[in-house]
Amino acid sequence: MPLEREHQLFEDTLLSVLENADDDCEIVAVHNGSYEDPFELAGELALVTARSSNLVDQVRDAFDSTTAPLVQILTSGTKVHPQWLDSAIESFDEDTVAAIVPQQQRDRRRGNAAGWNDTSARLCQPVDTQTGSIDGFFLGGVVIRRHLLKDLLEAVAPAMNHPIAVAYAFGGLLRRSGWSIRVAKGFEVDCSKSVTFEDASDFDRGQLLGSIQAHLFSSNHVPSLGSSMMTAVFGESSVGEALGMAKHRNRLAATRRAIDVACVATPDEVARRTRIQSVPVEAPFRRAA
Repeated sequence: MPLEREHQLFEDTLLSVLENADDDCEIVAVHNGSYEDPFELAGELALVTARSSNLVDQVRDAFDSTTAPLVQILTSGTKVHPQWLDSAIESFDEDTVAAIVPQQQRDRRRGNAAGWNDTSARLCQPVDTQTGSIDGFFLGGVVIRRHLLKDLLEAVAPAMNHPIAVAYAFGGLLRRSGWSIRVAKGFEVDCSKSVTFEDASDFDRGQLLGSIQAHLFSSNHVPSLGSSMMTAVFGESSVGEALGMAKHRNRLAATRRAIDVACVATPDEVARRTRIQSVPVEAPFRRAA
């Protein structure tokens, strides 16, 4: 649970989790040094001091305090209910599932969404996750395999720390490596008061996301200027964002340096690693004659 700005919303989330978490949950609260733990909760959870109040920085700095195989990120203001993780955990029975996103109706007025899709005219378009499939997740509410979160944090350089860009890179890296990202029926959290990060539709957004898409999947997947201009006129993007996507190649070299596509293991690599680890110590490998 990252403390981004508002202490009261952070404490609302903290109280909600403490009231509803099972005994086998690890609870990790991370802040930038500004939280003084007035309720003396250090004995019930891990309190981590991060380098800044940036959401991505806080996830990075809290990661080493986690040991459970699945990690959920709950942004300040989010509230949960009893057994809220049950349906999400069940979804990981399928070995190729990397992350599970809650069923969340998008609040268009606040820009709040749990997942996103790429369209023919816009990249990382927030969607209502109650209505269908998704291409990726935002960093609030998602449950992800810990070993994959580790790979993703290693793949994306710390200098790239805008939550939108990082969420977009994470989703692309997982899909490129053969993993699936799904919405779990019955998996819900209350995000009505959660802190949301700014997602301004501007030139920088279009150029950065376009360069990420081109780096991971080639420039042919970046929306054309014509289609993105139509969305700028009638949809949720802007002329600046459309022009940014058209100029994405100018940022491609920097994006290639910031994102290492070789860091994320494929499902086959993870399965092979698991098989090797499961060999009993009492039965050593035999060398060929």
